[in-house]
Amino acid sequence: MAKGKTSDAIAKLINLPPDTAYLLILDTAGNVTSEMEISTKLIQRHDIIKIFPGAKAPVDGIVVSGQSYLNESMITGKARPVAKEAGDKVLLICTASFRNKIVTN
Repeated sequence: MAKGKTSDAIAKLINLPPDTAYLLILDTAGNVTSEMEISTKLIQRHDIIKIFPGAKAPVDGIVVSGQSYLNESMITGKARPVAKEAGDKVLLICTASFRNKIVTN
């Protein structure tokens, strides 16, 4: 019985990432020149991704710009949002309260 519940939980976690993400394209000075919607399967290490309000983080990463509150209840079991800002880690099972930019691990 316990193994069945664990398998169900793992299956739910695997299905959590969204299908698409917004990739930010930066110039040499670090300014955003454009953004495009891509499949989350195409995200690579060190890509800069924009997270919109209410969206799930498409990958694990580190906040590089902005600040937000993320729902980490899948990790912590607590329904209280957790503040995130530049330098903080973000996990794909979190949901953003407002716009954030993260760099992928």
